[in-house]
Amino acid sequence: SQATKSASDAKTGKTEYRVQFLISQRKLPANSKSFKGLSPVKEYKDSGIYKYPYGSADTEAEALRIRAQVRKLFKDAFVVEFKNGVRVK
Repeated sequence: SQATKSASDAKTGKTEYRVQFLISQRKLPANSKSFKGLSPVKEYKDSGIYKYPYGSADTEAEALRIRAQVRKLFKDAFVVEFKNGVRVK
């Protein structure tokens, strides 16, 4: 079935960890002052809300180091996991 196929693809795909630090009701420009100098910032849309993660790590430990840096600017930053470019919930 299609559902099973995508589930198995997600298991075998590349895992990437990013640090999400900001959400917005509207799309922000790539050079937005809201990012406090973080660059490059990625963007994804979830349930109509724009979400902004920074950094990219292959391991959770590496992502936690990035999070520590980002938390100096955004105290609520947290690690999010992506598989094949799609947010894992």
